[in-house]
Amino acid sequence: MNAALLRHDSRFLLASMLVAASVVVSRADIPELDATFDNSSSVTAGTANYNPPPIGLRYDSGTAQSQSYGWASVDATANAASGSAFVTWAWDATETNGMAFAFTMDLFPQAVTNATAISFDLMIDPSSTPGTGSAADYGFLQVITRDNGYTWNLITNFGVAGEGLLVAAGGATGVWAHVYIPLPNPTNAAIRALTFQDYNDGYRQIIGPEKIYLDNLTIYKAGIIVPPTNYLTSAIGPKGLIVVSTTNATVNTGQAQYERQGIETVSSQTNGLYSWVDGGNQTTYAMTITNFPSATYSNYLAYMWLVPFFTTEPTSPDEDYSPASVVVVHVTVNSAGIGLGSILAKESIPNSNPLSLVTVTNALPLGPLGTWTLAANGVTLTLTSPSGDTASTNLASSSAFFDPLAVYVGAMANSTNNIGQKVVFSGFQIVSNGVTTLTDNFTSASLNTNKWMVQAEDPTGVYQVPVNAALLMSWSLPAAGFRITASTNLGVSSSWHSAGLLTFTTGGRGGAFIPSDWLTTNTFYRLQDP
Repeated sequence: MNAALLRHDSRFLLASMLVAASVVVSRADIPELDATFDNSSSVTAGTANYNPPPIGLRYDSGTAQSQSYGWASVDATANAASGSAFVTWAWDATETNGMAFAFTMDLFPQAVTNATAISFDLMIDPSSTPGTGSAADYGFLQVITRDNGYTWNLITNFGVAGEGLLVAAGGATGVWAHVYIPLPNPTNAAIRALTFQDYNDGYRQIIGPEKIYLDNLTIYKAGIIVPPTNYLTSAIGPKGLIVVSTTNATVNTGQAQYERQGIETVSSQTNGLYSWVDGGNQTTYAMTITNFPSATYSNYLAYMWLVPFFTTEPTSPDEDYSPASVVVVHVTVNSAGIGLGSILAKESIPNSNPLSLVTVTNALPLGPLGTWTLAANGVTLTLTSPSGDTASTNLASSSAFFDPLAVYVGAMANSTNNIGQKVVFSGFQIVSNGVTTLTDNFTSASLNTNKWMVQAEDPTGVYQVPVNAALLMSWSLPAAGFRITASTNLGVSSSWHSAGLLTFTTGGRGGAFIPSDWLTTNTFYRLQDP
């Protein structure tokens, strides 16, 4: 890595001290596009999109066989909530003497006219076929900029210097490599689209399928950049699922106190049956709260919702309001610090708030903390507080609550005074007739997407702190184009590599947790652009 790439770095020393980086406003490259391919809607696969977003990913030219394009859940930073774009093609026996395959990514409705650099993460899938010739790699990669007229402008300082797919991926499949390409040629400064071309020739003699992933595609332009400020602090504190009532609500102005922040079980049709009604089951739904706002923030709500669905799974954060039928548990604290748990419900009344039916208290010193358990059997609902007190009520009918049933867990400020407060959940469990159908202690590095999906009006306010989190790396926003790299030897510039840390955004800042088992060596961390 050359010195030019380090000019906008912010560094951390993970040892006995922190090396602080000064913040300097300078003329530099700033991101015009920062495509992280977080979901399948990030790309229009197989077709042109001349008015993006989303990015159009499509065939351009060449005679390779069986092309396909799309989105994959494989992410360069191992972020379970993100992914990458993929392209597959196949070389056949007639394509070994100088054949090319090219695909294009449509990026802008009109060309950026002052582009200065391109960067992206690239990985060759292990299923890909290496050449049998003397080169024995996966092809010779070229990158071409396309202007408003889609003129083919080859980036001559990349590719001809020997940077093929094999070189770009560090000589191995299944390994992410970060590629940075400066654009010194003025003809490459106008970018509406990018074309990637893989070249197969007699030196390579590739015969078979190829698959590559592209992630974190950034187009830089000339401008003024203020590097983010950074902090490294101890992660001592609550561990588990953190739900924050943020100030970044997407709801209407003045309604942020009603912002729902939480998670929802993924489709119960494929990951467990959560209703208590099927087969006459007695089912318990238990959520464990380990941190809750103090009595100063009375009326703050932690919630659990049981939401039936029939043809379409509920996928919005306010499913306590819009469905016709729902069972709700609210946990709050009053001004004396006493915890209050309530059962609310509505039956066949869409677009309305559920009615409170019964309340049970949880005395000091626990207050709202501990495990709150809702037991459902037929029409009877019973809520048990962490101290063991109970309160019961009956539904008019339980007929609407057959499977499939979605379960939500989360929090709501419920008052402007409470915005910025948070709840920490350390466990959730569903047990039906003695059989556990769902359990999660929220101890992993990120939310288990096999069990949950985020349903929040500001998703940045929902994140998970793993039990082994030792340090929190935090930085100011915006920080588009910056990524976390690490090194154990500051004297060797080539030792910097992707740290492999899962990043998140909350409270208007970026963050990443550093595990305790990473503290065995003195390690430097930094935000690097590109």
